Formats: sequence, C-alpha cells, structure tokens
Amino acid sequence: LKGVRSICRMDLVIDDKKELENYGEVQFTDYGLSGIPIMQLSRFVSVSPSNNIKINLDVTPDFTKEQIWEYLISRRNVDTGLCENLLSGIMNKQLCITLLKECGIAPNKKISELYDDEIISLSKLCKCWKIKIKTARGFDFAQVTAGGADCSQFNPETMESKLCDNLFCCGEALNIDGD
Repeated sequence: LKGVRSICRMDLVIDDKKELENYGEVQFTDYGLSGIPIMQLSRFVSVSPSNNIKINLDVTPDFTKEQIWEYLISRRNVDTGLCENLLSGIMNKQLCITLLKECGIAPNKKISELYDDEIISLSKLCKCWKIKIKTARGFDFAQVTAGGADCSQFNPETMESKLCDNLFCCGEALNIDGD
C-alpha cells in the first residue's frame, strides 16, 4: 500500500481499551502508517509501556457497516466483473485488493460469485481494520516533541513553580504539546 492515501476514522486501542479517536487522511508507507491524524495519535504510542497497541481503521467513514453490506450485495446481484474492482469509486484499488486478501477473497474472483459470509467479512473489515502497532518511529523522525517540567507543579494562572518561588515557566519548557 506504499503511497496510498485514504480518509479514515481511527481509534487508538491500548490493552483492548479505546484511548483516542481521530479522523483524516492516512498515508500508507513502507514503514507503516503516517499522516496528520496518525501523528496526533503517535504521542500516546510513544509513551505507552504496553506492547498491545492497535489502530482500528474505518476505511469507509462515510458509510455504515449496513450500507457497505447492502452496496456489496447489490453489486453481487448485477456485476460480473472482478472483486478487485468491487469498491472502485469508494476507495483506492490497491486498498480494496489488500482488504480482499485480508478477508481471504481472491481479487480475481468474480463479484457475482461472492458468498454472503465473504460480504459480511469485508463489510466488517471496512469499518474496523485492526492494525497492530509496534512502535512510533522515534525522535529522529518526530515533528513535535513532548517533555519538560511537569505542568501540575506550576500555577496555571501565574505560571510560577509551586516548588520554587520566583521560578516561572511556560511554552516548551513545560511538558505540553498539542495537535
């Protein structure tokens, strides 16, 4: 999928608990996932001690699972083309082929020969493609960094340290970052 981009809704799941959600253009790369919404989730990946981290991608955010299922059923009933073109107009062809393979559906299979369980599997995968995350790419590739003095140790109205009189900090000197 290197070079493919897709508008997605995504959930960051750590230890089987949804931590954050985001929406936007995901870029598939040779090293994994990228794009602004992925970068916004990466801070939480980089500081998590867990190795059970997933991003659940909804690659069809404008459709419900039922709408995808109904669309696929209607295509099966009238289309004799190949499955590799099943979601043309909805997503990039390479993304479609990858999802088909994830479901065990041959891209060169005829659309009219799809089974109900294959359609159910594909519609579920379109709405929740679970991708295991190994790690963030690290400091050398960072576009924003976090770290600094603990914000809870400063008065938010005056920015004065609660531990040391007349010590004031703000901005990047504090452990704060944003989207």
